[in-house]
Amino acid sequence: MNSTFHYHGLFNTRPGGNAQPVSASDDSMKKWSGLGERSSRITIWSGSGCLKIERDHSFALLRGYFAGAPAANRQYQIKKLDELLTRFCSREPLKLHLIDGSFTVLLTCAKTARLTLFRNLVGSTFSYYRPTVDGLELGSNLAALAKSGQSRPNLNTEVLPSYFLYRFTPGNKTLFQGINRLGPGECLLYENRTLCVNQIQTYDDLLQTRVENVSDATDQLEAAMSDITRDHLALYETASGLLSGGVDSSYIQAHWNRAWQKAHIGKKPRSAAFWLNQRLKDREYTLSAVEEFQTDHIEVQLENLTTETIQQTLRETGEMPNHVQSFYFSTLAKAMKNRGSSAGLCGEGADGLFGNADILFVARANRLACKIPSHTMRSIAAAAAQMIGRPHRAAAFRLANHLGDLNWFQHPINTNGAFTDWKTVTQCFGEAAILTAISNRQQILSTARVPDDPLHFQRILTIGYLGEAVNTSAFWSARFNAEGVEMLCPFLDSRMLRASASIEPRTKFSSPQTKIILKRALTRHVPEVFVNRPKRGFGQPIMEWMKPGGPLRPAVEDIADYDFVSPAIVQQAKKVPNWFLYNLLIFDIWHKEFFS
Repeated sequence: MNSTFHYHGLFNTRPGGNAQPVSASDDSMKKWSGLGERSSRITIWSGSGCLKIERDHSFALLRGYFAGAPAANRQYQIKKLDELLTRFCSREPLKLHLIDGSFTVLLTCAKTARLTLFRNLVGSTFSYYRPTVDGLELGSNLAALAKSGQSRPNLNTEVLPSYFLYRFTPGNKTLFQGINRLGPGECLLYENRTLCVNQIQTYDDLLQTRVENVSDATDQLEAAMSDITRDHLALYETASGLLSGGVDSSYIQAHWNRAWQKAHIGKKPRSAAFWLNQRLKDREYTLSAVEEFQTDHIEVQLENLTTETIQQTLRETGEMPNHVQSFYFSTLAKAMKNRGSSAGLCGEGADGLFGNADILFVARANRLACKIPSHTMRSIAAAAAQMIGRPHRAAAFRLANHLGDLNWFQHPINTNGAFTDWKTVTQCFGEAAILTAISNRQQILSTARVPDDPLHFQRILTIGYLGEAVNTSAFWSARFNAEGVEMLCPFLDSRMLRASASIEPRTKFSSPQTKIILKRALTRHVPEVFVNRPKRGFGQPIMEWMKPGGPLRPAVEDIADYDFVSPAIVQQAKKVPNWFLYNLLIFDIWHKEFFS
């Protein structure tokens, strides 16, 4: 198996029997036989970014590294992991706040017959669990967990509205009934056949001294990225920056180049990217970054998305990808591995730390609310703007009337990261179910104690950061890991989150531009004209692919009938393909794979 991080197994605490650790011939794979009459077995595949210890029939695994010394200091890192395992076996409090990066930690103790699993606030690794009659089954792959055991889980209809709104299920519950996902900052403890899951890390744990000016905020960002890049270089010298051409990936590449030069490696730093054959402008945009950074570039040309690719991805992961480009990451990972690249440096998460278009939209609505205090006058202005063909201005007036109403369907806190037709989803599931779905998603913010601000800037960003960004990075990491390549997300690192969370919102969002702090930092590395290039997203012609004659049309015509959606809605969507049809198509392929 190529995987750089994957685990799966059963842990039970029945009395009797002895734990017998078993090491496979390949040192990258470890099997731990746990306790009980029916022997527990947790099988783990791990790469150079993981630490692991086996002693006295107990086991510790860490995907990440401890603060206090560079990740390259393996002696220090192993010592700290050994101390953590000792504390766990002795039932002492665990100092999990000393672990940095984007990490997951698994500890098992034979003497006390206990297991704990912790994923930090930015842990970009999926972790799933379900109690069974034999003990606790857990793993990093949802499909493997769903297909293991004597009986298959049922469809979890409770979270269907959430899936159709956000293209995945935010929070703990998955689409498989009885299988839960460990959330950001949660710790699982299994002991005496009792399962406890608690939130033990929140934003409160990460807040430092408040930074109130742009210059100091930029310095703080620079320092955090330098530390992160140093540790990544120590573990993955042959990593490639995943260039989209945008400010996020360019900033990572700039720091990677600087770390590369300081290390006197002597070769060109690497980068990688994929592009669709219909999207030449996207490719040109990326290549302009390659020219600026003078990288040894790995380029992958992609063809149209096929039903077979979707089927394979869903079959291997069990998770719904909330980004279309997720289906291409295995292809990119294979090309990178063939070129000797050990990891990809991804810019996922920057929007949730430093701002996106939603923040500018909220700021505009706030200005309109201040200029026109009357609710009625704003409603009239919205209607007028709509009539004269100014829908964006009309939307800003409508938001001005609902800035404090976080249950309003069209509030950015609810639409951030959503790709769907809200009206159609409401018709399918009812307004009460939709309100429950958005309320459950907002609960992530309350559980993580995300600080509020009058305009909800921080909350709008963080709901996407702790939800969509963490989920997306975990999905992409899983696809990379399966091909033997690691995925590294510097913006999903505890040090980066601390640096960003400490910046006052009025400082972070002081400019009419998005990501002003990030752009200021990038200008320290490259010319300002490069920083200010208009952003081009990675576009996919999904609607064209679903139209008659498109590569996905046969699968569209083969969508099964489901109780929650009427045939009339499906037929209308087939006539004019939209995001609801795409979500239904992915669900249909997934459902046939696991429930047919």
